[in-house]
Amino acid sequence: MEVGMYHLVTKEEYGDLAKFLYGSPELNVNFTSLLITHGFLNQSITTWVRSAGGRLTGACSIYEGVAYVFEREGMDHDPLLSLLIGRKLRAITGPCHLITGLAEKMEHQRVWITHLMRLDHLNELGAVDSCPIQPLQLEDIAGKILVQNDAFELKIDPEDEKQRMLFDLKLLKGYVAKMDGKVVAAGEWTSSHPIYGTLVGIATLPEYRRNHCAQAISVQLCKDIISAGKTPVLRYDNPAAGRLYEKIGFVFVADYAVMFFDE
Repeated sequence: MEVGMYHLVTKEEYGDLAKFLYGSPELNVNFTSLLITHGFLNQSITTWVRSAGGRLTGACSIYEGVAYVFEREGMDHDPLLSLLIGRKLRAITGPCHLITGLAEKMEHQRVWITHLMRLDHLNELGAVDSCPIQPLQLEDIAGKILVQNDAFELKIDPEDEKQRMLFDLKLLKGYVAKMDGKVVAAGEWTSSHPIYGTLVGIATLPEYRRNHCAQAISVQLCKDIISAGKTPVLRYDNPAAGRLYEKIGFVFVADYAVMFFDE
């Protein structure tokens, strides 16, 4: 179905795209439609989607100047597409160099996607003596949240009951590092996707970053994900963090240009 410069993709075409992006057309993704736009993408696509009764709720990446934009449900079930859960994702831009000139109310953030390929390399890294880590416990959750709140824009109430509920259901799996009587670093992974395990929330208080806690936690999370029969993936918006993830064995896959705006 052609509508101006936009193209609604069939399920068969989606399978081809999924195979191109992830190597498999079987991703068990619940989606309502897929839009592909060539060139610059701005609020006009949002207006068009809404006029058709749709919602813009997720996105894929940029290849050869083409922005693959998903309008789908259940975006939190696909770790390579679920960007910054908890924020109201309403629109995705096209290629990163075309972002200038957007409405001021839009906030740009570029997110890199990486995919661990060197699985055997993890054992060579070994433990980090300067930062002993331990599995996340219920009593560590408030401290974990405080560390992550210090590092990330998305803030969570340290007394958030949802975090504790996820822990009780064994859906919140992670590690913390404790020094000087407090949590100084934390990280976790999500396990809802049948193929991938996503590293999330890896953070260290600034005064403890020389202890290499992020490396220790990331390596252990990757080992846990592999032990669960899944492939580790992650996304990050800090280019400096890429040096750590490359050391661990992640390789670059793609990048996103993400736009948020409030209705």
